[in-house]
Amino acid sequence: MKSKMLEDRLWSVEIGQGMGPFLLGLPRSEVTAIVRLLGFKIDSTLEGNDAKLYVEEMDSTLVFSAQSPQTLERIDVCDWRIRFGSLDVYDTPIHELVFLLKVSPTETLWCDCEEFDRQREYAEQVQDDETTDQDLIQSGTLWFTTLGLGVSLDRGTVNEVHVCDPELSPRFGTGSWTESQRVLSIEVRRVSQSGSAVRLNKKNPLVTLWFVGLLVAFGGVIWRSFELQKRWSNAPNVFATVIAVDPPPPEMFPHDFTLSYLDSSGLNHEVQFNGHDYSGHVKVGDEIAVRFMHEAPDKPIGPNHFSDRGLDYASPRIIAIGVVYAFSHLLLLFAPAIGKALRMLSTSSQTPAAAKVHS
Repeated sequence: MKSKMLEDRLWSVEIGQGMGPFLLGLPRSEVTAIVRLLGFKIDSTLEGNDAKLYVEEMDSTLVFSAQSPQTLERIDVCDWRIRFGSLDVYDTPIHELVFLLKVSPTETLWCDCEEFDRQREYAEQVQDDETTDQDLIQSGTLWFTTLGLGVSLDRGTVNEVHVCDPELSPRFGTGSWTESQRVLSIEVRRVSQSGSAVRLNKKNPLVTLWFVGLLVAFGGVIWRSFELQKRWSNAPNVFATVIAVDPPPPEMFPHDFTLSYLDSSGLNHEVQFNGHDYSGHVKVGDEIAVRFMHEAPDKPIGPNHFSDRGLDYASPRIIAIGVVYAFSHLLLLFAPAIGKALRMLSTSSQTPAAAKVHS
C-alpha cells in the first residue's frame, strides 16, 4: 500500500507546480539530485541541448531555463503512469480530457512548439501549411494556457503531457478547441474502438509479412492436399484376402478383420482393418481392394478412404492456421493494453527506488 502511494505521488501532476518531487522553479542541481536519489539515469545528450535532461526510466524530459542559474521550467512526460489527481491521463481521448478539466475554449491553444521564443515563427509557418482539424486531432498538441498544461496526441488520445508555469504557456498557435474538433475526436474514438486500430497496425511491415506467411502456409496446405489426393486416386487397387475376423463366427457382424496381401515386390503384409475402413459385410476368404503408396506398402487404406486422404491431411492444418490467424487478430486488437501491462511489469522495480526520495 505504501509503495502504491509513493508511486502515485511520483507521477501525480500538480497544475502549475510540477510533478511529484519535481517542482517547477527548482535549481538544476536539486533536480539532478532528486533524479539520482531515485536511482534513475540521466541522459544529457538530448539533441545536444544543454537545457534538457532526459530520464529514461521516467520517459520524461526535464527542461531548464537558458539563463544561469538554471531552474526547472517545463516537464515533458510520455510515461503511461502520469496522473492528474486520481485520473489516468495516458491514452485518454482529448474530448474527454477537455470536458474533465472544464476549461473555456478561449483558454485553449493548439501549438506543437513548446519553445517559448520560437512560437510566433511556428504559428506563422503552420498557418501557411493550412493545418486541418484532422491533423490536430491525429497528432497535434493542445495547451490549456491558464493551467500551464499541454497534451500531445496520437490518433486522438494523450501520449505526452507538458507541465509548465502558466506564464510560459504558448501565446501563438493555430486556434482554440472547437465544437467541430470535439465531434471529430468522438468519431475518431468510435472508429478506433470498432477495430480501426487493428487495420492501422497491419500497416507495419512485420505484421504484413506475418499475415502473408499465413496466407502462403494456407495455400501450401491446399496444394499439398490436392497432390496427395491425386496420388491416392491414381494408386492401383490391390486385392487383399480376409484371413481372420473378430469376433469370429458364428458372429455375423465382426467389427475387426485381418487382411493379407502382396506388395509390388512380392512381399506379404498383414494389416488389421475395421468398419471405418470397409463398411460391407466380411467373412474369412473374402477379397477387399486396398491401396498403398509405393514408399509405404505396409500402410494401406480401405475403400472408405480412397477419396478423403487429401481432406484428412488438410483439415487439421487449416484449423491450426485459422487458430493462429484469429489469435493474431486478437493480439493486434489488444496490443495497446498488452503493451501497457508489459510496461507496468518492466517498470515495477522502480517503486522501491522512489521510496528513497520520501524516506
